[in-house]
Amino acid sequence: MLVWHGGLSGSSTLKVAESGHFLQEVIGLVPIDQTVFSAYNLWGNLILILVLLGVMFWLSRKQYGKVALPSITFIYEGKEVGRDKTGLLVGALMAMLIIVEILKIRDQDWSFIDLNFVNFTLLALGLMFFGSLKSFASALSHAVKGATDIILQFPFYAGILGMMKYSGLLLMLAEDMVFRSGPQTFPVLSFLSAALVNFFIPSGGGQWAIQGPVMMEAAIKMGLDIPKMIMAFAYGDQLSNMLQPFWALPLLSITGVPAKEIFRYTVYFFLAATLVFGFSVWLWVA
Repeated sequence: MLVWHGGLSGSSTLKVAESGHFLQEVIGLVPIDQTVFSAYNLWGNLILILVLLGVMFWLSRKQYGKVALPSITFIYEGKEVGRDKTGLLVGALMAMLIIVEILKIRDQDWSFIDLNFVNFTLLALGLMFFGSLKSFASALSHAVKGATDIILQFPFYAGILGMMKYSGLLLMLAEDMVFRSGPQTFPVLSFLSAALVNFFIPSGGGQWAIQGPVMMEAAIKMGLDIPKMIMAFAYGDQLSNMLQPFWALPLLSITGVPAKEIFRYTVYFFLAATLVFGFSVWLWVA
């Protein structure tokens, strides 16, 4: 969750690469080779990984005590392994369609990779790896149980999103940030504001729908690089996931570990990532 929005599952980065997205008339299409696969993003994530490895090593030396993990048994409900190949066949067929599509548009840029393409690819890979449609469905039903808390809480966060949007509060905050900043400070403030709003709106797509238009219009007026501003938003949105309990709920449900056992580690990840991402965004305008 600390790098998701800067990767192949990012809401804003994949949405702006999709033809007909709601900001196309303002910023046009922004293929992922200018955002996700840009040099600054790849280098930034590599540096972050190295920094986090150092933080983890340091944390491993601290005496936090042992955490008792629950015993989890997964019951396979499909046919005998090796006999049912329906999932493999369906997944292989889907993979062939993906390859054909890539070959058809190989001379174009990377704009063909959007949210639908990523979802279709992941579904094909899941079916191929499981091999059996029944075992895939069984595993999916077990996985959904871990997401129950998210499913229950999402409507409440949607309500918060609606109140902030239709009351004008979020727009007022965004416009105030634009008014108080300039080309040198706007990227960093956008990064920090995205991190702050994520506490109230943990949906990256919903947050982009509200903050995106204001940020992009301001970036154009200030002559800032649009792909980099999209990434500044993405970095902020993913950063505060380290302190936002919403996305930790499935992991807590699966492992049975109390929230305090996770957050005493993730707070250090948050601080380390703030330095890495913040410094990266600052370098763009330094």
